[in-house]
Amino acid sequence: MRADAAGGQLIGTPAVSGKLTGGSGPLQITQTTLQPTASSGVGIQLNLNSSATPVSGSGGINPTDPSSYNFTTTSSVYDSLGNSHLLTTYYQLTSGGPPPTWNVLWTVNGTTASGGITSGTTTLSFGEGGSISSGTSGFTAAGLTWADGASGSSITVSFNGSTDYSAPFAVNNVTNDGYGVGQLSNLSIDPSGIVFGRYSNGQSQILGQITLTNFKAPQGLQRVGNNYYVSTYQSGQPLTGSPQSAGLGSLQASAVEQSNVDLSTQLVNLIVAQQAYQANAQTIKTQNQVVQTLLTL
Repeated sequence: MRADAAGGQLIGTPAVSGKLTGGSGPLQITQTTLQPTASSGVGIQLNLNSSATPVSGSGGINPTDPSSYNFTTTSSVYDSLGNSHLLTTYYQLTSGGPPPTWNVLWTVNGTTASGGITSGTTTLSFGEGGSISSGTSGFTAAGLTWADGASGSSITVSFNGSTDYSAPFAVNNVTNDGYGVGQLSNLSIDPSGIVFGRYSNGQSQILGQITLTNFKAPQGLQRVGNNYYVSTYQSGQPLTGSPQSAGLGSLQASAVEQSNVDLSTQLVNLIVAQQAYQANAQTIKTQNQVVQTLLTL
């Protein structure tokens, strides 16, 4: 990464797979594509309305028959190639309790039987206070196979934090540790110098950390132009570290700092511009005098 128009390099600590590697050198942002990660864990936190009418009869859940279940939810899961698949869960109240009991049918890609394990059932039980019982708080969809050639998957689905209060059915939160491929869309820098990459798939990852350098005697640095300095015997050796550590300052991204230009260079440029302006003005004045002389002949 360039630090200025003169080609100066931004110094920092690189990161690999979101972890800082140590060391220091020119900071390069090379991870413009974030590789996909297969889903292995999904969290669904919802409220199943305990006042719902239990489904009559003893039949199981039929996804094509809405009268066989009370509620349904759908969330996305990802395979190892980053392809998205639909995980749908159906909830059937069989007993108003106490404690209330719900049958759950899950399907992947809207089918209950096709090419490998794509569906399964479980039961959710709740206590008298409306909290889910720990022994029935989820299921594992194991042995999932994908037609796109991706590796097989095993996904654990947790309902921890779910309730069955007498309130409308609601999905309060859905988490997923998998995601599809993402392209780098934005960069941000926090006060400690950590460079975060924001990707098109909604993920973020550490791409590096900017380092700062201090000197025991900054006034002993030698100016070499273009706002560059080099260390000298008087300044001491550079002391490099992370922002907000060992007495080093913090960073503020997207802020305009006070002027730090080389005043002597800018003054010389101003004088040169002034002289050029005066020369041009004198040329125009002389030309005007010649024209006036010709008009009086």
